[in-house]
Amino acid sequence: MNESGLIDDELLEASRLSEIGEDAEALELLLRLEPDHPDHATLLCMIGVLASQLGADGMAGDFFRRCLAQNPTDPELLVAAGAGLARSADAAAEGALRLAALSAPDLPPARMHYGAFLVRNGLVEQGLEQLEAARNLDPGPEVRKQLGIAYVIAGRNREAIAELEAASPEDPDARFLLALALIRDADVSSAAEELLPLAEEFAFDGDVQIVLALAFMAEGWEEEAWLSLSRAEAAEIARDPGLVREVEGAFELGPEASRQLLFDAVGPAVLSDRLAVG
Repeated sequence: MNESGLIDDELLEASRLSEIGEDAEALELLLRLEPDHPDHATLLCMIGVLASQLGADGMAGDFFRRCLAQNPTDPELLVAAGAGLARSADAAAEGALRLAALSAPDLPPARMHYGAFLVRNGLVEQGLEQLEAARNLDPGPEVRKQLGIAYVIAGRNREAIAELEAASPEDPDARFLLALALIRDADVSSAAEELLPLAEEFAFDGDVQIVLALAFMAEGWEEEAWLSLSRAEAAEIARDPGLVREVEGAFELGPEASRQLLFDAVGPAVLSDRLAVG
């Protein structure tokens, strides 16, 4: 077997390992190959993807940049490396994602990731054009989620709600964003129904628990509201103790006070934070 065929087999084996959840083993396999193939763009990109999945963001960025330094033309490589770099706001992401979208306009991930990048960098209308094109090509759950986020940023809330409702019901981040969009639309009843299944999923996140607590109290679900507030106080991602006391004060005043605090302050602030890191 020639050298090219050997490395292709190893890349396939790494993909198989990753698909069954063995990302660390797959990464180890590819890192053994890298010293002998330091300019192999696909190898470098796959190492970046696996490192990212394992939380090694610095390592991932290094390999994505090395991949792009080989000047790949494969749009799937450009998308993977560009999207990986976009997560860390690396300037190299833009060129890779733009080239992918221009060279493969019928590839939904290329249009989706480029559109999401543009939106998050303030070019909202241009980004929406790319995301709407991606939806027309493939109205899958991730495309609908990214388009929903873009509509939220654009202030097109009813369209955002429709897209986020079409996103995967198994995606807790999409469901939470949907609830926040519903709160912005003053529909706390529907928001509370979306939030109820998320209580344990986001037990570690004080932001989420504060939103849950206020939405539940606004609906008169006192037991659930107090439980979420206690989770907010104990969360790994803790909230300002002053805000917790303010929520307690709203609880004492009743559902309408909780509703107003949610609508006027907490909902918009948490939505802004989520969009900044989303």
